[in-house]
Amino acid sequence: MEEEASAAGPARLGRRLGFERSVGALGGALGALVTVALLEFTSPRGVIGFAAIPIALAVVVSAVAMLRGRGTAAQAPTAPTQIKITQLRGRALGTLLVGVACYEASNIAVVLLLLRASKVVGSSGALATAQRVALCYGLYQLTAAVCAAWVGRLVDRVGTGFVLAAGGVSLLLAYLGLATITADHNVTLAVCFLLAGAAAGAVDTAEYTGVARLAGPESCRAAFGALAGIQSAGRVLATLTAGGLWTLVGPKAGLLVCGPLLVVATVIFLLRADRPHRQARAELTG
Repeated sequence: MEEEASAAGPARLGRRLGFERSVGALGGALGALVTVALLEFTSPRGVIGFAAIPIALAVVVSAVAMLRGRGTAAQAPTAPTQIKITQLRGRALGTLLVGVACYEASNIAVVLLLLRASKVVGSSGALATAQRVALCYGLYQLTAAVCAAWVGRLVDRVGTGFVLAAGGVSLLLAYLGLATITADHNVTLAVCFLLAGAAAGAVDTAEYTGVARLAGPESCRAAFGALAGIQSAGRVLATLTAGGLWTLVGPKAGLLVCGPLLVVATVIFLLRADRPHRQARAELTG
């Protein structure tokens, strides 16, 4: 991500980061379709041996993107690590990271959503239950790919606040739908995965774009490190708390954690985010 941010100018930063996220999600969608096909010829246990396909595709795509960015990136000015970390305490960036922390602390693992789908998906028809669940995952990744590519262009024009807030609302609606859905409502299930995939692609792209723009080139690496740490810690916390309630007590119990955090994150995103046009005017008048 650092290389992509360095290679792209401020006006095209979201487009570059969105493209990388989009292609990676397409690799995941392709892997899901391969899984559906393999289930016609082998058992679910046999498919586990092919589970590395989407992971390998995503790794290859990310490696190629990083090499491309490294080849075209301009040499960014260096600064001591202590200065870089200190600059992350700025009000705008700090508030954005608080919103990201709230969002990620409610971002339960997609595997829990797939487990929920396996309990409510209809099993009648030509496709087995495992195949239908794999299609749900493919739909999730395909939607993430489309939204990441489109959102990357959008945040370059209007900033990240509205996009992040919309992603929070989309994920909350997906959780509400999956928590209250009953068996054999496949259309509702598909809509929930569409909403969750849209949130995944849009928010991930907007988070990195907003952090890169607010941090500046001199502290971009430190800012991305902080963002990655917040994302990882938040998702682990979400899986242990909301995910634990979701699976051990019930999906509606999981909403007791996810719901309030997503509402708080949405409010923060609406109140504080980067404004590319405002920054451009400041540079012209400065």
